[in-house]
Amino acid sequence: MKKHILPFLIILISIGASIWVYPQLPDQIPTHWGVNGEPDDYSSKLTGIWLAPVLMIIVYAVLQLMPKIDPKRANYPRFASSLYLVNNLLMLFFLGIQAVVISNWLGYDFNIARFVPGLIGLLFLLLGNYMPRFQQNYYFGIKTPWTLSSPEVWRKTHIFAGRVFVITGALLLLSLFLPAAWMFPFLLILVLGSSLLILVSSYYFHKKQGNVR
Repeated sequence: MKKHILPFLIILISIGASIWVYPQLPDQIPTHWGVNGEPDDYSSKLTGIWLAPVLMIIVYAVLQLMPKIDPKRANYPRFASSLYLVNNLLMLFFLGIQAVVISNWLGYDFNIARFVPGLIGLLFLLLGNYMPRFQQNYYFGIKTPWTLSSPEVWRKTHIFAGRVFVITGALLLLSLFLPAAWMFPFLLILVLGSSLLILVSSYYFHKKQGNVR
């Protein structure tokens, strides 16, 4: 039960922030921003303020369900502590996004296009440290035909992926010094490039193991 305390607390803070900010907002609030940080879509404040808390509740519920239905659930106790930390990191990430968005709603000078890539970079940087600890499963980690067919390929791929995540996260944090309009394209190129690199690496480790199929 103790493992649920921190995520529940984070979700409660998110709900409390939504309730607190509601009376201070106009009827229509921005809920999407373009690459230049300017809002390009609006919703009613009743809908907008609950997006973050509802998303956090759904993600948390799904993360609790997956280990129970995974055919490889016997492996979960071997990385349960890492999964718990990743769960909390995701909750804190959503809370950070909500804080930036609320600040924007209240008129503070927060450029969404600049801060969100920075938060994503921090998430990548932290996730990269836990990626090598993940054991074979069907829901968390790098799931390719080659990682799922071999525990050794899974292990090597996740060690490599952890390093890629850390480098990607560090580069995204450095991108905070770029002009705001460049940050989203840089984020997109970096994330897609990293994903492709990790995918290719899993096949490389598979082939190196002698499985040429």
